[in-house]
Amino acid sequence: MNYYLYAFGSNGESQLGLGNACDKVQQPMLVPNSPLPSRKQEQGFRSITGGGNHTLIQTYSGDVWAAGSNEDGQLGYWVKQVEKYSKEGKRLIEFDKLWHKISFCAAGLHSTALIQNEFTEHNKTGEAALYTVGRASFSELARGPEKMTTPSGVVDVGFPAPIVDLAAGNWHHVAVLDNGEVWGWGKSQSGQLGGKLAKRPVDTPNKIEEVTFKAKRAVCGCEFTYIVGDPSSGEHVVLGSNRHGLQSKMPADAKDWIDIGATWNAIFVLKQDGQLEAWGKENQWILVPEDLPLITKIAVGSDHILALTEERKLIAWGWATHGNCGDASELQNVNGFLKGKWNEIDIPGDIRLIGAGHSTSFVLTACESPAVGQVHSDLETSAE
Repeated sequence: MNYYLYAFGSNGESQLGLGNACDKVQQPMLVPNSPLPSRKQEQGFRSITGGGNHTLIQTYSGDVWAAGSNEDGQLGYWVKQVEKYSKEGKRLIEFDKLWHKISFCAAGLHSTALIQNEFTEHNKTGEAALYTVGRASFSELARGPEKMTTPSGVVDVGFPAPIVDLAAGNWHHVAVLDNGEVWGWGKSQSGQLGGKLAKRPVDTPNKIEEVTFKAKRAVCGCEFTYIVGDPSSGEHVVLGSNRHGLQSKMPADAKDWIDIGATWNAIFVLKQDGQLEAWGKENQWILVPEDLPLITKIAVGSDHILALTEERKLIAWGWATHGNCGDASELQNVNGFLKGKWNEIDIPGDIRLIGAGHSTSFVLTACESPAVGQVHSDLETSAE
């Protein structure tokens, strides 16, 4: 049994890592250079996450591979020396290993944040360390008023405990600590980092006082943060404005959650029984289509969702014009959304992990040999 990584969706800055810059990829294509897991790593990658035009893949060994735009240094300035780097387009056209010994990573619109929990040659303290690269519009680099980074160094934070989760919106980040605290930095004017920090952008990580329970996970939308506690109690909170009913439509609890996700304007909670709950903006597409089958995995992008059903089928719905829901041209409405319906995407083998970003989709599968998308170079390419 071998592992294969497929990608489809928006690719104008090579964020799919296919070796080209074809703007729209509607069919799942094999990613030619990625950190495919060994047979001993049943789950494969720890995470696949996307920023505005860049993608991060983190392995369980702590390596972070990246592809896509480096226009704002979101992949780091030294990456210009990598062989697959397109100097004219300022992009990395295939995935390459850029960081190692990383505990968590998250991609903002034009930035990247990395956490090291362990003692390393760069983290001499042995405490949780934060690194950031890219461009800041609202202090999301956690470096005071600095807008752009020079070669990255550790941000002086002093987290009181190890980090157990890290999430990014377009312009803000939150970190969940092992002691249950949540710390945040970046844009805060909508209250996404709590009311006490809402006067101006938070330019260094601060504890969010409004989280009154022991947090376990967090996800970020465009202007909000969603935080959950232990699944047995189901404690949860939405920080930010009540736009689209993000607070007023919130269920009483999130008991038995197994995963959570957020688009720019909506929240998704996958329950242990396979039911999917969601609330938020719903005027352009239905967040949970009627008669949706039971779900085992979700990956939530900026305005679409991938889901793996109990029958191991991959489905997608939401904003679909970039091919991030597969070839759904016959199902889309006039505005480019899959509304009240989903597209089933043919992927060979046993799907182990799904990931989604800004109109991008990724699928890690285990099979004897790939059956679709074998020749990524057939696409019209423009690497430069």
